[in-house]
Amino acid sequence: MACVMSSRPGKIPLRLCMLLAVMWVLPGTSILAAELLDNLTINPPIHDMLFVVVFLGTAQLLGVSFLVWRRFVTWTLGRYLSTGAVTVAVLAHVLVWQPIWQAGCVEEDFLRLGQSCALGGVWVVVAAYLWWGIAEGVGYLRRRVMPPYAVRLIYGFALVPFIPGLWVILAMLAVKALPGGAAPLSLNRDNLAIMLANFVCGLLVVIWWSTVWRRAVHWTRGLARRSAALAAAYLVIVTLVPIRGFNSDWVDSLPITGPLILTGLWFVITTRMWRPHTAEGLRITGDVKSRLVCVTCGYSLIGLREARCPECGEQSTLDELFEKVFAAQAGE
Repeated sequence: MACVMSSRPGKIPLRLCMLLAVMWVLPGTSILAAELLDNLTINPPIHDMLFVVVFLGTAQLLGVSFLVWRRFVTWTLGRYLSTGAVTVAVLAHVLVWQPIWQAGCVEEDFLRLGQSCALGGVWVVVAAYLWWGIAEGVGYLRRRVMPPYAVRLIYGFALVPFIPGLWVILAMLAVKALPGGAAPLSLNRDNLAIMLANFVCGLLVVIWWSTVWRRAVHWTRGLARRSAALAAAYLVIVTLVPIRGFNSDWVDSLPITGPLILTGLWFVITTRMWRPHTAEGLRITGDVKSRLVCVTCGYSLIGLREARCPECGEQSTLDELFEKVFAAQAGE
């Protein structure tokens, strides 16, 4: 028998903020805990502190994510088993702590770190699919507890550890594969490897984020053209960041910092451009009709045959719906 636990939609933004905070807190707490363990008298002593940091950070990410979202999941035996299997697989990889190939010395540490970050992002995506996506269970057990917009944002959070981890792996693979010697535009092999990794990761960000939001956006030709132009500009700039015309300390940091900043701008600008499911463009006059939107997420409710928002799942009777609409209008 499924254990159904739900919560008010108003709590979801708070949980999303908690998840964002966790992304910043985990590295700090993991490093602090590793330093404390290093100062303790442990027999045998801990030599690989990077392993300790990664293991603690991964365990915290998995545990905190479960605690934050457990009340928003319709738990079934299948969900328990699948979540446990994915969690064990990620932790097992960290415990084994082996690179996917023998890179040698310091490179192996970066490779292990990249693998673990990428798997942390994969866990977030897979868990989101298992909890609210494709694994909805038998028909009579299906229930939308998490609004779609929140699930899409969680997919975006998953890119935070995944993309940097994938970038490390791709850059190291490219360094090994590219021939040495002279290169165009005064670029060496390392710069070319960074450019290749930047392009692949940037392309993945564009495809993944566009796919996640494709059904939530009222696409027009103009919006599609602007989005395509923005994606092309983002990919070109991210790819060409390693090309430097002059030497400077801050310029030397651009191959690493530039893609991170540009990716953040990509999320901000696309979110502003797309504004999913607003009433814009419907061209329906009348004060009531123009304000007949879901008070929770802003989705236009015009034309629906029931007082239930298909975007966030908010349900109400018709009198409750109009009461909320007029109350929102009076509060402006």
